Parts: sequence; structure tokens; C-alpha cells
Amino acid sequence: MNRVYYKGALGCVVMFDVTSSASFLSCRHWKRDLDNKAMLPNGESIPCILLANKCDLPQRVVPPDSIDRFSKANGFITWMEISVKENKNVGEAMRRLVQDILSVESSLDSLQPKPQEIVNPQLDSLFDGGAGCC
Repeated sequence: MNRVYYKGALGCVVMFDVTSSASFLSCRHWKRDLDNKAMLPNGESIPCILLANKCDLPQRVVPPDSIDRFSKANGFITWMEISVKENKNVGEAMRRLVQDILSVESSLDSLQPKPQEIVNPQLDSLFDGGAGCC
């Protein structure tokens, strides 16, 4: 994807289908692309959650231990099994991502210098005349 697509991103979801090993394997490409093209102002990777969709289906081919190892090895904040169809864990996954985004935003805000108010005494004396506008 084009770098402009990621501009200003503060968080990301990478989702795959637990019934498709090809879908799971493509997550490495997406995470690598994200890490190469989207960064926080401090140079760190943006928070990214890995979602294992279709956990409601019995024909699972990607085991949880593989997902866990992959998630840790590739810098995801966490991974969760979800079912978009059954609305299982979708809200919880989004809450977790938003919590991480807010935490990162808070730490970035503390690193930003606070704007200082500049007071010019000469300008203040011009406006002390009491005359109103118009």
C-alpha cells in the first residue's frame, strides 16, 4: 500500500481467517508493510492488534499456539479470536486497541513541548485605553 494511506494512523487491525493458512501467512506481509510505512512521531511502530476471525467455524487450520508465537515475534500488541458473523469479541478487541492508542497518545503528549504564551508589554499598553471596537 502507498505510504499516504497510512499517514496519520494511530492504530491498526490485521485480521485473518483461521480456516485459511494462506490468509494467516499474508499477515506477515501486512505487518511488515505497516511497520515500514507508518510510525508514531517518536519513531515507534503504531499499535497493531492481530485478529483471528471465523473462530465460530469448525474447520480451523491455524492453531492458537502458532498465532501466539507469530503475534509475539512480529510486535502485535496482542491477538484475539473473533467472529464478525456472530459479533464475538469484536467490541473487546476494538476496546483493547483504543486503550493502547490512548496510552500511546498520552505518552506522546507528555513528550511534546508545551506552547508558551508570549506577552508583549508594548501591545498590552495599546489595549489598556478602554476604548471598544466599533
